[in-house]
Amino acid sequence: MIVAAHQPNFLPWAGYFYKYLMCDTWVDLVGVQIERRGYVTRTGFGNEARTLTVPSRGSSRDAIHDTQVLPGDRKYRKLVATLEHGVAHAPYRHRADSVLDYLHSISNPMPVSKFNLDLIGLMIEEADIPRKEFRAIDTTSKKATETTHEWLHRVIKSAGGTGYLSGEGAKEYLPEDFPMPVWYQKTYRQVYTGSYLWVMVYHHDPLGYLFDNFQIE
Repeated sequence: MIVAAHQPNFLPWAGYFYKYLMCDTWVDLVGVQIERRGYVTRTGFGNEARTLTVPSRGSSRDAIHDTQVLPGDRKYRKLVATLEHGVAHAPYRHRADSVLDYLHSISNPMPVSKFNLDLIGLMIEEADIPRKEFRAIDTTSKKATETTHEWLHRVIKSAGGTGYLSGEGAKEYLPEDFPMPVWYQKTYRQVYTGSYLWVMVYHHDPLGYLFDNFQIE
């Protein structure tokens, strides 16, 4: 049973969905500490992957599920308008309809974890990516005596995993003696690094795009 895990990012890039596609069980790390300059509240969109930021409330010490999206903020309205403009002339604009409808439907503050996971779910459905068994893991359960590697191993085992699928960057910090098999997602073409939503509305086969641009090693 191959398990993959990731923070719930805002309208993630294609690599997020390829990793989701290739695992047996997906783990949402909703309790990890939020990175204020990370991709939980940011994404790239457009030909130049312009950065879009979700207005939010919370400190840099907060967990993802304790950080609130602020839909009443003028920056939120500008974000939605920018996305609408970006897909307006796309050949497959209809693939963004459910995402835009959802963004318009939000009127009250809500946890960024739920906000992002709802959007990710809509993208998965629209791209015809098969749904996976998933678990939301609150990392406050990390024991004080555990190393990060020990905690990660325990998270994977608790999800029923016998192996771990990770991003290529994990080669820099996962030890060679990690106590289970590890596979790495590799990007082997010049892939678009902004939101996969951009790929979905401009590429005729967004699911095929994932297989064309990534592989497992």
